[in-house]
Amino acid sequence: MIFTSINIIQEIYEETGAIKHNPKAICDYSVESANGKRYGRLYCGQIEAFKGELEYEIEEIMFSDEMPSRLTYADIQPVLLEEVKRRIRSENNETK
Repeated sequence: MIFTSINIIQEIYEETGAIKHNPKAICDYSVESANGKRYGRLYCGQIEAFKGELEYEIEEIMFSDEMPSRLTYADIQPVLLEEVKRRIRSENNETK
C-alpha cells in the first residue's frame, strides 16, 4: 500500500505515538516474494514530540545509533535505510 500524506500522519501516530513530526516522501519501492509483488512509499523525517502513553501497535520506543538486530523485514529494511542515508548525503552535497 502506498500511503497518502493523510494516511502517513495517522500511520506514524499509530506506529510511534508521535504527535509532532515532518514526514517527507523519499521514494516508492517494490518487493517481490512468494506472495507476489508489494509496493510501498519510504518516508523520512524528524519526530519532535510523542504522546505520553503508547496505545496502538508498539510496545516501547527505543532510540539507538544502530539498526536493531531483530527486524520485521530484515531483507528490505537495511536497504531502505541505506537509500535514506544516500539521499540525505546527496541533498547535503547539493546545498554546499
